[in-house]
Amino acid sequence: MAVNKVTSGSPDFNFSAVLARFASGKMYIGSGKYTRTEAEQAFADASAAQQELATNYDEIGEMAEKPGKIESKAERLKTHNYLLDGKRTTTIELNIVGVTEGRINWMEQKLNDEDITIVLEDTEKDNYLIFNGLRWVFDWNEDIDGLFNGVLATEFAGKTQDKIMIYAGLS
Repeated sequence: MAVNKVTSGSPDFNFSAVLARFASGKMYIGSGKYTRTEAEQAFADASAAQQELATNYDEIGEMAEKPGKIESKAERLKTHNYLLDGKRTTTIELNIVGVTEGRINWMEQKLNDEDITIVLEDTEKDNYLIFNGLRWVFDWNEDIDGLFNGVLATEFAGKTQDKIMIYAGLS
């Protein structure tokens, strides 16, 4: 039996580095979810991504200075000799600014009723982070200027594959 080097894949899958790309930009929301093939077609290049956002998404606000966090934890199952990963739970929090009162009312009523896809777009419009087909809750607070800030949050069990998709460096 031979031993082979284990590779971790693309550096684009380091979520801390990915979220750093979105220090500013816009957040979009759409109803439904993608298959992997549909997402790859919709975000094949920058032009396709702009067309997809214009056609199937609504802009909901600007990303906050700290755009959010992703945390994934696995429960451990103890066997006779090993600790094995059991159930994996991923929590996502996205910080948003500049939300109107009407948008808040809609989000409070609809986000947890259907599968929602949220897309983060950086200011250069060449990096996209997709949170695909999840149920969300929205907690908010008001600024003096009448616009609201808030946190969109979700949690899901299982692998992140097809739930979090990254399209970086599109041209």
